This record gives sequence, structure tokens and C-alpha cells, in this order.
Amino acid sequence: MQAERTALAWRRTALALAIGALLSMRLLPPVLGAWSLLFGAIGIVVGAAVAVLEHRRFVRGAATRGGLPAADGLPVALLTAAVLAAAVLCLILVLAR
Repeated sequence: MQAERTALAWRRTALALAIGALLSMRLLPPVLGAWSLLFGAIGIVVGAAVAVLEHRRFVRGAATRGGLPAADGLPVALLTAAVLAAAVLCLILVLAR
């Protein structure tokens, strides 16, 4: 059950990242112009990549080791990079005002 809960948590995280990216594409164009569309598209791609990588990890773990997912740091690294990029974007927005 723990593996399923972890997989669901990663799916929720990827979905939240994609929705945040969509919202940034909707709300930030008056402030950043076309850059907001680029940042939003990157966020959507990262969210999708995290979801796909975590799904593969879960399926591979369920098939090979009795439900235990294999250790893989790539989804964590992608999520960390996305959060860092969002923080830099927020800093730029605050300093521009």
C-alpha cells in the first residue's frame, strides 16, 4: 500500500505543477509578456515528465520487486529544478515592481 500512496502523491504533485504552469500562462502575460508563455510551457513539460517517470518507476517496481519501486532520483531532480525556476521567476517579479 505504501508504494501506491507514494505513486499517488507524485501524480498529485505533477498535476499541481502542470496546473500552476497553466495558471502562470493565464495570469502573467501582462507582467512578463511572451516569457510567461515559455515558463508555463516548461512547467507543463516538467509536470508531464515527472508524471511519466514516476509511473514508469511504479510499474517497473511492481513488476520486478513485489511492489517496491526502484530508487530513482530523476523525478525529484526535475521537481527541484521546477521549484527553483519558479522561485527565481517570483524573485524577478518582485524586484521588477
